[in-house]
Amino acid sequence: MSRGSYGNPNYNDLLKKTEHYDKDERYMAISDLCEALKRNAAQANSAEVVGSPPPAGGAGSSASQIDPQTERRICSAVLSLLDDSSNDVQTVAVKALSVLLITVQEEQVVEIAERLCTLVLDQSKSDLRDVYAIGLKTLVETVPASMGNIVSQRLIGRLVDGIHTNSTTQNRGKSAAAVGGVSSSADDKNSEEIVLACLNVLTDLLTRFGSTANSITLQHEPLLNVALSQLASPRPVVRKRAGTTIGVLATVISDTLLHRLVERVLDQIDQAEGLGRSGKKRARKAHGGDYKRTLSASDLRSADTRSLIRTMCTVSGTVGHRLNQGHIDRIVPIFLRFCDPEDAVTGDDEDYESDDAGGDGAEDMQGISEEAAAAMQIELRESCFAGFESFVLRCPALIQPHLDQIIHSSLAYMRFDPNYSYGDEDDGEDGEAMDEDEEESEEYSEEDEYSDDDDMSDEEDDENWKVRRSAIRTLTSVVEATKHDPSKLWIADYAWRKNSDRKATVAGALVNRFKEREENCRVDIIECFTRLLSYTVSAASVGVLVLASGGSMDDDALVASGAVVVDLRSNVSSAIVKASEKQLSAKKGGERSKSSAIALLSTLCLAPGGIGGSEQITSVFTHVKTILDLNDDARMRRHVSANSKSLKLEALCLVRIMLSCKKHDPAHIKGALLPILLPEICHCVKEDWYKVIAEALRVLLEVPNLMVLGLASKSEMDEVANSLYVAIEPRLAEHDLDQEIKECALSASASLLSVHHASLSMEQKNRIFELLLERLKNETTRIAAIKTLSKIGDAARSNKDLDLSPIMNETLGQLALLLRQQSRGLKQTSLECLDTMVLCLGSDGDVDMDDGLFDSVLKDLGDIISDTDLHICHLSLSASNSILKARPS
Repeated sequence: MSRGSYGNPNYNDLLKKTEHYDKDERYMAISDLCEALKRNAAQANSAEVVGSPPPAGGAGSSASQIDPQTERRICSAVLSLLDDSSNDVQTVAVKALSVLLITVQEEQVVEIAERLCTLVLDQSKSDLRDVYAIGLKTLVETVPASMGNIVSQRLIGRLVDGIHTNSTTQNRGKSAAAVGGVSSSADDKNSEEIVLACLNVLTDLLTRFGSTANSITLQHEPLLNVALSQLASPRPVVRKRAGTTIGVLATVISDTLLHRLVERVLDQIDQAEGLGRSGKKRARKAHGGDYKRTLSASDLRSADTRSLIRTMCTVSGTVGHRLNQGHIDRIVPIFLRFCDPEDAVTGDDEDYESDDAGGDGAEDMQGISEEAAAAMQIELRESCFAGFESFVLRCPALIQPHLDQIIHSSLAYMRFDPNYSYGDEDDGEDGEAMDEDEEESEEYSEEDEYSDDDDMSDEEDDENWKVRRSAIRTLTSVVEATKHDPSKLWIADYAWRKNSDRKATVAGALVNRFKEREENCRVDIIECFTRLLSYTVSAASVGVLVLASGGSMDDDALVASGAVVVDLRSNVSSAIVKASEKQLSAKKGGERSKSSAIALLSTLCLAPGGIGGSEQITSVFTHVKTILDLNDDARMRRHVSANSKSLKLEALCLVRIMLSCKKHDPAHIKGALLPILLPEICHCVKEDWYKVIAEALRVLLEVPNLMVLGLASKSEMDEVANSLYVAIEPRLAEHDLDQEIKECALSASASLLSVHHASLSMEQKNRIFELLLERLKNETTRIAAIKTLSKIGDAARSNKDLDLSPIMNETLGQLALLLRQQSRGLKQTSLECLDTMVLCLGSDGDVDMDDGLFDSVLKDLGDIISDTDLHICHLSLSASNSILKARPS
């Protein structure tokens, strides 16, 4: 790079090279110029930090200030390179522009903004309009905040005029399309690009300066009018971009303008007829016999209903807290015209054919194909449910009077599947138990269903699942909004099937829909119910409601006292387990469904009764075994995917929760674990992925206590102890392992030795002691080893059969050495362990100890007794007292 000195680049040479005929020279010149501008900006910032403020008048004035004439030449050169024939040169020019804006004076920034705006609005610059638009967006995003008002003032009016002008051009182009041919089509595309670019820049201006720039505040009403006018554009992408702009504008406009915005959008939506027979009845009833268009803005008469609803959803998502009760009371009935529960049909409804479910509302969409009409209806309903979701989350208090209607509609459309028959609509509601014949037929139909689904081509499938998914998400928002008291979702009944007197609660309907054929929807349903169950357990823990304990007299007394009792144990738990098992037994794919089912079972373990009795536990363990049995097999050319490994990890987490949650009969858990799952868990300790190994060790940590609580026999104790030792010892001995595995192996060995020491041979116990001492001497594992020894020491105090004499001398010596370390946490842990180990000695002196050891330990304890840390002082005195009691001599 040519420069007079390191800190003073030769801008004249660089500017000349930007006009060179060779694109490589131009590229190097603009790159060097960009770096020089960066250094100049850095020097200006450092000078300002040191304390020498820049002279008034420039954004980047400093000791190395670029003179105004050079600034103007640099700006012209960078702007001219935006037109360069080389894409690489254009890219670097945009980067240079972002640096230039924080370096040059305000006058140059304004000039750049106006020049870029002119280029964006120029009809003849269609080839490079994207580059200019990026440059203008870069200017808005990087210009100093102090210049926001002046830049906005220069841009806002021109952008609004550009939208008006090119919207008019588009309308003229449509009328001249039959005459103009290719040229009118090109003009339309050109105008569309300009409108999109203007809307993009306006959105960025509103985002950054909408609440601070006075020049934007004065233009709120014209901005609102021009954005609303674009909702009537024939181009879907323009309508969508205008909705985004309105959503940002809604965050900064006054309450008066916001009210006007909502009213204008709702007036136009209100003119739509609705979808389906029941939806149209709602519309006619709302309009009355003497319906008139009330919207005064003529440019909104042809506005697309979907875009208006989507815009309303965007507004509620950004400023839902600013809407009032009148707005909500008007919005919900209008939205229900497009998703009336009576119009939600499935292939199982008896009067499905007569309802013409597949083509409702198609007569209103003349001139387009049946497929396009169906797609529009799906998008319209999807947008309505997205609006409901936004209202429930953003305005929970205002939406409360309409919540039952929203839940009813969501339940109905959760099963909206007119092109598919499940053939099992006679199943019991609310999780009622099914007899064996029905269960067998369901398993068969479920398998058929998934296999048919996988073979179905894109042409044969439909998009109705999008409506179901949006309805499910609305239900999820309802669950979220009622998380402090979800009792209504377990008690209140809704007619969720078309033309049926049978009703279901929200919880029961969700469990019934676990059979959903589309995995995206199925996963959302399971996750929605999991969230509901989790919130229910949390509400029960704080006394908002009561989960039935299984004692009928107690439950009757609670009901009589007015408490809300939710009964999971009688029928819901069994239905949840059966539905989850179907997901776990799916042979093809469905790993997301399996993961959701495992999460649901893990949550169910927290409820009274847990998963259930021996039969349910055995069944769940059997399915978990199938998941854990997936291993890499080179001979069979089978490789386990990352998703399968994550699924294995989640399955192990489920087993650990089942073993530790205390909600199941230990004898049932033990009876299912030993023959079915224990060998697979021990095998998982040999896996390659460290997370699976660590989780398997955590599961093995819970097994010894389970054997005691399950009243295991001596032979079972010996068998389990040997299996655990064989699995844990290699991981305890290995050095080159993840820290998490080392710590889990230490914890598992503590549990094994504390409970099953009588079932281990002396050789096995000495081997564990040897490895514990080795870990105690290692800096990375010593705290975990100290905690392990503390746990073993506690067990030895209560059980004299556990002899710690082989390691007592060396352990106390190592702990005394650790007291000399500076780490307070290490001192605290060592003192607690030292106290525990000394108490294991007793006062009878049976253990042969080194005579000088206690003198050394007491000396180290005395050195850290100080009033500067009273907690450490207390622990030191307690350990000293224990030593004197154990060895009075």
